[in-house]
Amino acid sequence: MQQSPLQLERYHFNLGYVRARTDVESSHSCNADSLIGVEISEQLSWSSVENRDGKSYVHLKLYIALENKNENKAPYDVAVEVEGEFRIAPPFMKKDDWEKIFIVNGASMLYTVIREYLLSFTARAVYGPLMLPTMNFLDYMDKITEAKEKSQAQQEAEKKDVHAK
Repeated sequence: MQQSPLQLERYHFNLGYVRARTDVESSHSCNADSLIGVEISEQLSWSSVENRDGKSYVHLKLYIALENKNENKAPYDVAVEVEGEFRIAPPFMKKDDWEKIFIVNGASMLYTVIREYLLSFTARAVYGPLMLPTMNFLDYMDKITEAKEKSQAQQEAEKKDVHAK
């Protein structure tokens, strides 16, 4: 085991919403299996590297909501957003390497914060503690690659426009 080059320095909640649904049986349990078929939506955003006091920091924001639109419904309506500040520990890695670690590990850390928040908050709620299923954020690697390719293509098109004038 080794220390991660990504260290969570601090985090805070921007949004915390939980409401018990009235259209759910009172005997409903809230384990991860009870959420099978419930859509969990997420939004993930991050900032570029900020250098402060000789250290590099990146901010990550994760929003999670239970979408009770399908036939399968969670016993609670949920929307939570948490924002974290991460320090990139030396030795500084290549940008592609830290971006992968940051997105996958950082999002996983913040998801765990949300998961524990919901578990604690709902522990005394009518349907009992809500435990979100374990998730991974590896699919964001494809999204990052697509965004980079789109950005590079846009920059190349802008350069061509400037040279054409």
